[in-house]
Amino acid sequence: MTEEEKKNAIRQLQDLNRQGVISDDEFLDKMSELKNNKEVQLNGHVDYNNVNTKGFYTVVYTLGIFICIGLLFYFVSEQSKKNYYSSYSSRDTSQTASLRTNSNETDSLIIVIAQEFVKAELKTPSSAKFPWDNNTYTISKEKGNWVVKGYVDAQNIYGATVRYKFESCFSLEWIDGKDHSKKVYTLIY
Repeated sequence: MTEEEKKNAIRQLQDLNRQGVISDDEFLDKMSELKNNKEVQLNGHVDYNNVNTKGFYTVVYTLGIFICIGLLFYFVSEQSKKNYYSSYSSRDTSQTASLRTNSNETDSLIIVIAQEFVKAELKTPSSAKFPWDNNTYTISKEKGNWVVKGYVDAQNIYGATVRYKFESCFSLEWIDGKDHSKKVYTLIY
């Protein structure tokens, strides 16, 4: 019997004794047989190594599957976010250039409407501070909708003032002299 086999037999005997499968007397007898370099018969009990390795590999295999599934969901969601944001990033520059010839009153009106949509998305809308200069905003028209990009300084839920960038897309409609704008989307990042 090699030293490694002895160590395994001793561990197996200790486990069987702890589990109450063999008595203390039997344990001591088997240990003395091992010391005298005799083969120890464990009367058909399960081999120590096979029990532990099967459980260990089952746990590792299960964790591996969960990690793979988690990574798959992460990459799929990241790709869908990129597709979502990139679909709004392609702009028709010819429309944007022609819009800048509009009056400042139209620009101001469009900016104010966008600011209201942004405030509706903030956690603390009363703390929102937008820049006064209309040149800090980017205004464009896409597929009949106005798109305004800019920034806002507002408090987060912890009370700290943070600068958020935003992009608001909406349709501008006047019915009986009243604004009936409809929000398409508002992104705050």
